[in-house]
Amino acid sequence: MKKTGIFAAILALSLVLTGCMTGGMIPPPQTMADGTPWNTEWVNMAGKVGVERPEGFDLLTTNGTLEDMTIHYATWVRGQETEVDKDTYIYEGQVYLMTEQCDSAAAAEQTVVEWYGKFGGTLPITSRENVTVEGREFELLSYDCTDSHFDRGITAIWRYGNMVLVADIACAASLELDLRQTMVDFLAGFHYA
Repeated sequence: MKKTGIFAAILALSLVLTGCMTGGMIPPPQTMADGTPWNTEWVNMAGKVGVERPEGFDLLTTNGTLEDMTIHYATWVRGQETEVDKDTYIYEGQVYLMTEQCDSAAAAEQTVVEWYGKFGGTLPITSRENVTVEGREFELLSYDCTDSHFDRGITAIWRYGNMVLVADIACAASLELDLRQTMVDFLAGFHYA
């Protein structure tokens, strides 16, 4: 979808300009930081984060490269598939996750700040809310979509060590979905190495 392509391109450029580095696909760890063994059903994000499938969504794609950058991403979908352009399909609900390893925690933190600024400057933000999920603090940005197939969305951007993580959930008006609760549940399914 065009929103996904624009979103991905902006993310890739921002990560390069803020000192984030590239690398190859990294195998998952055997155990997570809390001692939990790696679960093969999780999506591996750069060997540092294991992500559970969001409830009610199916994994569409996961990859370690995006536009010649080593940006790890995954997309989960739900609902009816619609072709919007040749080779471009969207679903009633989509969950996007992108990660990138940066040179330092400071570079990652700066990227998080810049991404919040970009989202706030380009999307009509309807609310901001701080939540604690599994002991981690997140700021959730809810927004309305005025120029896409989607009606509304919610985003969280955060740092884990030197890694930047961007999660976005968007849905069409036809999909009855509590975006806030879906995001909180999604964030609860992250396991950190």
